[in-house]
Order: sequence, then structure tokens, then C-alpha cells
Amino acid sequence: MSGEQWVYKHDDDRLLDELPKWDNRDRDQWIGDFLCGWRPVSEYRHREYIDPTFGPSPDDYVSSEGTNGLFSQAFIDVIAPYMEPSFSLLPATLNGQPFYFLRHEGSVDCLDYENSDVEVLGDEYGEDAGKLMPIKRYSFHTEQLQRPLVFGLPGYCGYIFWTKPLVDICTEAGLTGVRFVSIEQINKHRGWTPPVGRTDE
Repeated sequence: MSGEQWVYKHDDDRLLDELPKWDNRDRDQWIGDFLCGWRPVSEYRHREYIDPTFGPSPDDYVSSEGTNGLFSQAFIDVIAPYMEPSFSLLPATLNGQPFYFLRHEGSVDCLDYENSDVEVLGDEYGEDAGKLMPIKRYSFHTEQLQRPLVFGLPGYCGYIFWTKPLVDICTEAGLTGVRFVSIEQINKHRGWTPPVGRTDE
């Protein structure tokens, strides 16, 4: 079965301006190492972000360069029951409010490799062997995706994926700042998210 009914959360094209100490020049604290599970949580240093364009009440989801975004406490309250086995939380602060990154801890091995357009790195890549290159077409084995779930794929930190039942829960909760895009639309754009306002092309 193809993956057109499964959707994932997409950055809304606004990038959070980070404070200078978190501008990725400090390799020891590169956020991707923590979010992909390559560095232990014990070495993570709390981020405090300021974005005056949001005022005292930021959206429930805010995109942040080099990450899959920041999620408000309200957003986490909604999705917390559905994050295992894929994600845990890394805390941050945005304009004085608690926010969180989703850190890859596990995955759901549901990608249909035969019907997807994906390259898996071989043994010649050493410790990167088994990781997935950017995926140009997604197809899923959906047996594990019939319930509310936010999930990651083995060897892949590119996107966070959401099942339709969880999207419905998030929509009903009225969360702000978030846009969900179907896998069918992603596949039409060869693995990339369509620009805001062009999801039907």
C-alpha cells in the first residue's frame, strides 16, 4: 500500500533567529548531534531562544534552522502519548515559554523499500552504513500505522512523520503554527515539501 494517507509536520518557512551562542559555530553543541541521538542527553545544554516577532505568545510550533522545529508545552501535551518508540524530549525556552525539540530515540521500521525511491549507505561508509540518503519517494507498510503515532524511520533524521489519526487529534486541538502535508504531495515534489500555498500542485 502506498503512503499517501500518511502525513508529517512541515516547517512553515519561518526560521527562528537563534541567539549567537547557538548559531552552530560551536561544534561541540551542534543540535543535530543531539536530535539524531548521536550525542548523550547528559551533554546537552539548554537553549534559550528569543524571537521578538512572536511577542509573549509564540505559536505552538516554530521552525528552527537545522532542526525539525520547536514544540510548545501545549503541543507536547497533545502528542506525548503517541511518541514512543521514536522520540523523547529535549527542553528549550522561547520568549520565556517552555518548548521542546523531538529527539530520535528509536524508529518504526515501516518504510516499503521496494516501492520507495531511497538509497541506503553501504558498509564502505563505516559508521554511517545503514543510514538513508534523502528519500525521493515514500511508500509505507501501514500495518503499524493504524493508530495515532508520531514516528521516525530507521537511519533517517530528515523528517518527522505523523499518522492520519494523530493529525486529526492535533487539528481538533487547534494547535497553531503547524502545517501537515500528505505523503502524496511530498512524492509529487520528489521528496521535498511543496512551498506554502502550493500543496495542491
